[in-house]
Amino acid sequence: MAVGPPPFPRIPVGLRHTLVVPVTRELSADALGNPGVRAYATPMLVLGVEQAAVAAIASYLDEGFISLGTHIDLRHLAPTPVGTDVRIHVCLEAVEGRRLRFSVVAEDGIERIAVGDHERYLARTADFLDRLERKANRLARL
Repeated sequence: MAVGPPPFPRIPVGLRHTLVVPVTRELSADALGNPGVRAYATPMLVLGVEQAAVAAIASYLDEGFISLGTHIDLRHLAPTPVGTDVRIHVCLEAVEGRRLRFSVVAEDGIERIAVGDHERYLARTADFLDRLERKANRLARL
């Protein structure tokens, strides 16, 4: 019997994780080119969502596997001032083959500041890096 690559990791639906992000000046809209807006910047919120989802599944990924962010649908509802902690809550709502779908809620202790969904795909690290290298080589020839 031939031995193939290991199957993709099984990750339980309902898995939850909370990431606490101290909002610093470096994470502000001001630092990203919106002068005077000392509030949590939307691109940094998106980064936090990615980090929360990655952390949620980290202990389930065997060596040789990664997850790749493929979609974020996020509504940034309210500003959060520098100096505040934001809590980003993710919940794994569905596992469909290699596709993982998370719901997202972020809050700052006063109010909900964001809601949305995030999608990730499981991949074999070697396969992804091979694809990336092939593309880099093609681009270098342009």
